[in-house]
Amino acid sequence: MKLTTRQVARGIYHYIGDENNNNAKKIYRFLIKKKINKKINIILRSLENIYFENSSAEPVAITSHTKLGKVEKQIVQNFIQHKITSRKIVYHYQLDPQILGGVKITSRDKVWDFSIKNKLEIITNCI
Repeated sequence: MKLTTRQVARGIYHYIGDENNNNAKKIYRFLIKKKINKKINIILRSLENIYFENSSAEPVAITSHTKLGKVEKQIVQNFIQHKITSRKIVYHYQLDPQILGGVKITSRDKVWDFSIKNKLEIITNCI
């Protein structure tokens, strides 16, 4: 039987539960045995999605050109807390030099793009 990456991720989630990380070697051996270790990034992404589906947390990626300062982080977090009120928010900050300036905020089902790159694309499309 051929396993999908989603099935593998679900199996890993149920095997390790929420807190037990002692089974990592067994999981790795399983991936090698089934010859699906090359798909580990896809499996990990699916595993993360399954975790967030089963928890009360909402992952939010905040992408900017440079590292945000304390005040900027607080402004962004206030915005997100106003938009996502029903769940605990897990913030993940990342840098992307192509953003040029501003921020891009991505949750599992929404994207707010306040980047200069996005504003320039909007202007270019209007011309």
